[in-house]
Amino acid sequence: MRSTLWFLTLVLALPLYAKVDINWSTSEQQAYQYQRMQATRFENPPSYFESGCMQAVSAMSFPLQMLQTYTNSESESRWWINVLPGWNLFHAIGTSAPNVLRTLDGIEIDGMGRLSLGAPPMGGKYLPGYAFMLYEQGRDPVGIHTIPQLDPMDDLRFFAHDFKTKLPRPSFMLRQVANGLSLFMNSPLHLAIDHLIARLERAGANVDAIRDADYLVLRAPEAVREETRFLTGKHMALEFANYFGVDGKLFDLIFVLKDGTEVPFAEIRMKSNEQPFIASKYGYNRFHIPHRMRRRP
Repeated sequence: MRSTLWFLTLVLALPLYAKVDINWSTSEQQAYQYQRMQATRFENPPSYFESGCMQAVSAMSFPLQMLQTYTNSESESRWWINVLPGWNLFHAIGTSAPNVLRTLDGIEIDGMGRLSLGAPPMGGKYLPGYAFMLYEQGRDPVGIHTIPQLDPMDDLRFFAHDFKTKLPRPSFMLRQVANGLSLFMNSPLHLAIDHLIARLERAGANVDAIRDADYLVLRAPEAVREETRFLTGKHMALEFANYFGVDGKLFDLIFVLKDGTEVPFAEIRMKSNEQPFIASKYGYNRFHIPHRMRRRP
């Protein structure tokens, strides 16, 4: 009984623990994250097999992982640091770096990006992803997560397919996974972007053309869309270490309206050529970007 009460007390205290960290100023957040990541750099990142073992451990805490990951709250701060046991269940392999969102009219918002890879323990099929968290002085950060689709792919070109917040209908098996996710969120294949649009507006961007956008697309530069080098080795994270994009550019950010019209709006870029993507223990099992639900109409 005592151990049970201790565990419940710990779980209830976790949001407060994370809240203390996220309420630092923007500059302190950046320094904390990058310095921590530098200090915990992997010499040899986990292999697919090792990451698979971590995912097995993570699976045991699946309900708590989902409660951490999906939220409709305006405040995402309580979950921005991974405070639960285990690693990310679906994207355990990844690298992180300071990134910046730069609108086409010159508005810039600092943040942290994470390139990730979902893969079975022995590799074979892969699910690339990119997530980013945008800072704001005096407020909780805004997080966005994008992948091409829910089904793993044979395609070894990490950037070949658009990364989106609205996913195509998955295969039968993955539909069952989506059905399970719907216990925790209302639309597992269509994440919200309203909080990002609100963040852009607060930064001074003109969002009239995208205010009612349906979803967003991140499209990598043409120069890297055919490259396969990122998935050819044993350690995906090590291969991404020191990656800078194409002349510092990672993605074009495009909003898609309900009628299918694409509205180019911004670029996701590296923050500095002195701060590349790195493979770190902090970036693997501490840094966490919540998935915002899409609200029901």
